[in-house]
Amino acid sequence: MGNSDSGHFEYDKIIEKYSLGTILAARDLRLTASGDIALTPDGDFKVGDDYCNAMHRLVVRWCAHINILSTLIKLVELEQYKLKEAEADKNSIADQLFTSPRYAQYFMS
Repeated sequence: MGNSDSGHFEYDKIIEKYSLGTILAARDLRLTASGDIALTPDGDFKVGDDYCNAMHRLVVRWCAHINILSTLIKLVELEQYKLKEAEADKNSIADQLFTSPRYAQYFMS
């Protein structure tokens, strides 16, 4: 997949980091009663039991989307910072308008 230096995590590193090894240890392909490889409703191979398969799919998708998620989180953090900065600017301007004698003349007539 990639390496964690580039922000893209490898499957095995996530398993190790979050101690998922025991859950995902039995991720052999599942077979149907007729001997065919079992598939999920969206066409992926089914591995292990349902819990194992769900965790496997979560980790795979996490690996595939970590860069997008990281970018979205950074954008939200930036927007929060800009919102706080705009609020501070608004309060500063309002304070100057209503307390400065220079601007008071416009509101006292």
